[in-house]
Amino acid sequence: MHLYNEDIPRLAEEFEKRYGRVLIGKNLGQFHSDFAEITPGKQSLAYKSIFCGKKTYIDLLTNDLNEVAFHCRMKGVKQDVIALTTNEMFPDSVQCFYDEDKGLMVPQGTYDKDSEFSLMKLYKALYDGQEIGFDLCKSCQPCFEEKFNFSITTKTSFIRKLKF
Repeated sequence: MHLYNEDIPRLAEEFEKRYGRVLIGKNLGQFHSDFAEITPGKQSLAYKSIFCGKKTYIDLLTNDLNEVAFHCRMKGVKQDVIALTTNEMFPDSVQCFYDEDKGLMVPQGTYDKDSEFSLMKLYKALYDGQEIGFDLCKSCQPCFEEKFNFSITTKTSFIRKLKF
């Protein structure tokens, strides 16, 4: 769920009045942002978002320091595969890489929040109905295939095509 930041206090007040419980918090049943912090202690907010379909979306995040990062999900496609595919498809745009420690896609080089990012172009292409193939074996984790004779081999390619 995406909400305007300025509406959250009003929602929390109405929730407490109606249900007699505190809305904001980290416990089960409480509201909190799913966005990881780009810099610890600085809240990340979505500046732009693209929703392609169920479990496939991207949020361009920014904070008070004008830092930029991306919170993105794509059903059945790992984060590092998304980054590799988008950087191959859009080499002239600002390249983005997955930072496992932050849990965010982080752009490289010189940019601002209105720059042309490879990730945003990928999700825009999906949103516009373009079919895009992702090689799931490009992930940093190996892909295995079990044969009928119970042997196991390493797959070199496994393409998942997505279209919305």
